[in-house]
Amino acid sequence: MQALGPIIALMLIMSLGWFIKQKGYLDEHTEGKINWLLFRILMPCSIFSAGIRFRADLIGGWNFMLAIYSSFIFVMILSLVLSRLRGLTPERTATSVMMSIRGNVLYVALPLLFLYIGEQGKEMIALYVAVGMLFYNFFPILAAQICLAGRLSWKKLLSSLVASLKNPVLLAGFAGILCAIAGLVRFIPQPVLQAINMLSQSATGLALLVIGASLELSRLRTDLKVCWIDVMLKVVVLPACLCLAFHIWPLASREGMIAAVIISSVSHAFNCYIFAYGMGMDYRYASSTLACATVLGLGTTAVWLGIAPVLVP
Repeated sequence: MQALGPIIALMLIMSLGWFIKQKGYLDEHTEGKINWLLFRILMPCSIFSAGIRFRADLIGGWNFMLAIYSSFIFVMILSLVLSRLRGLTPERTATSVMMSIRGNVLYVALPLLFLYIGEQGKEMIALYVAVGMLFYNFFPILAAQICLAGRLSWKKLLSSLVASLKNPVLLAGFAGILCAIAGLVRFIPQPVLQAINMLSQSATGLALLVIGASLELSRLRTDLKVCWIDVMLKVVVLPACLCLAFHIWPLASREGMIAAVIISSVSHAFNCYIFAYGMGMDYRYASSTLACATVLGLGTTAVWLGIAPVLVP
């Protein structure tokens, strides 16, 4: 029941967001403004406030990076192999590979872990962002471009890397962890820290309302018949790989390993659609996969909440 509680809470808030959208109280323009507020202010505050509580013992030297990166690489390769076996078009293959490891860390995993294990969940999100986001904001784009065109566009890759380095959430994660490592937190005025903490607390519910409002459920059953393999790669295979990787490269903190597995189990990041559309991939397939994974991911993540403590070393 402990595992179901946070999932039920998420479902209730997302359902409220969906209801508000269906009743016409939230239009696309307002939704875009809320997303801007979340991405530019509230989420960075949340990640920074978690980052300043960083503890070096959580990462186990290089183990955290090795476990995460090896899992990412394996799932991307598996996605490519399965796409070839299924005879997908280059556009759909590129979409599949690009989406295979990109999870909705901020809008789903952050609220979920906060409900599940409190402030330590935010700390693990900050660590996951700092270690993992630069990889999955860059290498899936690289792989997708190779699948799409059979060659590299270094200009687009450089643009993607620069955009990642300008990501306010990524910068906030780095800044918070660096402040913790360098002992700079004590120089930040207490009222500033309190303001950041208050802003970070407002991000959770608002993010879930936006996720619920963005869901299109009318084609869910039809779409799932087409995209179920890519959904399973993200919400089942990736967290399973990370569980196995932690047996090879364990962390000192068992709670940290559990949190990382749960983070990896959430559905795809919503900006996968934006990447697919902007790069000439199969953006309709990306949209279908996002909808299916967001709904089904709640159930699979509930399972991971229950079994991750058993599977990690």
